[in-house]
Amino acid sequence: MHFIKKYWDWIIVTVLIIAFTVALSTLSILRHNAFASGFDLGNMDQTIWNSLHGNIFNLSGDKGTVSRFSIHADIILVLLAPLYLIWNNVRTLMIADALFLALAAIPIYALSLKVLKNKFISLAVVIAYVLNPSVQWTHMYDFHPIALSIPLLISAFYCAYTKKWRLYWLFAVLALLTKEEVSLQVAALGLYIFFFRKERKIGSISMALGVGWFLLMVAFIIP
Repeated sequence: MHFIKKYWDWIIVTVLIIAFTVALSTLSILRHNAFASGFDLGNMDQTIWNSLHGNIFNLSGDKGTVSRFSIHADIILVLLAPLYLIWNNVRTLMIADALFLALAAIPIYALSLKVLKNKFISLAVVIAYVLNPSVQWTHMYDFHPIALSIPLLISAFYCAYTKKWRLYWLFAVLALLTKEEVSLQVAALGLYIFFFRKERKIGSISMALGVGWFLLMVAFIIP
């Protein structure tokens, strides 16, 4: 009882995470079972399967096997490959995607609580997130790695706000790997750090990393 009384708010957040994960992954799997999935899901599935079996970040193209870089720089697909050791099925991605989006509730609640100093209002913010139709549709519209940038960027922002810099860099770099244009959001986060958190060095490096990664991918690697 003491544990429940002390951590009742985090228990509610945990319940919301579980409910979101179960509900959204179930709905997306049912959608897939009804043959409503799109072409992109096959691309992701094959890229991950190939990466797990040594043909890293490659998939089938019009002229045979091509690098995924010829389409997008969503390198995080390679990091997701070990999930297929647990269950070698595209539905694994649907469950993982729902879980990743749900886990954004943790930094959202932590940040809201830090800023608003009110558990009830902070929980309302989390509920607004999990019930947001845009968030839900982001998951339902097949699996796209860029969806994973949502919890990663929110976590990076929370770490920047609380000046937990080691975790900030972890989340920021992982966010870069979700898709090439996310790097511009990392650069924008650098602006926030530079001007509002007064951390000039970290802000400058974040801006340079974000812009540099974007130009590298869009101007050189992908073409």
